[in-house]
Amino acid sequence: MSDTHFPRCDARTRNDTSVLVSLALVVGLCLTLGACGVSVTTSQPGTTAASTRSITLTPIPNATADAARTATPVRGVVTIRLDKSRYHAGELALVTVTNGLAQSISTTNHKSSCSIVQLEQKVNGSWQAVDPCHLQTPTLVVELAKGSVTELKIGIPNTPATYRVTLSYTGGDEGTGGPGGIVHSAEFTMS
Repeated sequence: MSDTHFPRCDARTRNDTSVLVSLALVVGLCLTLGACGVSVTTSQPGTTAASTRSITLTPIPNATADAARTATPVRGVVTIRLDKSRYHAGELALVTVTNGLAQSISTTNHKSSCSIVQLEQKVNGSWQAVDPCHLQTPTLVVELAKGSVTELKIGIPNTPATYRVTLSYTGGDEGTGGPGGIVHSAEFTMS
């Protein structure tokens, strides 16, 4: 009787194993996103499927962020500030986005350094997007609350040039409408 084979038990073991592998992958993904300072939130009932994905950016503390933390939103405008006007190859730029509007604004991630802002390089008098995000994950809608100050870091390329950082946004909570805009940082150089 010990040589009797029960196929039904084998199928159950295979299913349990695939469930455990799937669970381990989900837990690993959550830990990875948590380590990057990204937390997933859900939207309110009644929103469209396209607007139900959003993320909240968690500031990354460091010694150079003290000046940016004192940033206060300017009433009525969205601004982008950088911690320096000149960077060296491979440095990280601390970017501070402030929403001084009386409403939340929305943008998407998957731009430069897989963030909400786009790094642009001046080439022959026109601006070209650089440093694309190569993650193969869905692009998420990111909400910036009214009066918020959002800090993030983006990598600076190794090409000496003039650069700027750009934020494109729509008004209203999670892209539900309202005026939008495009905001640029001051130009900076990489040497």
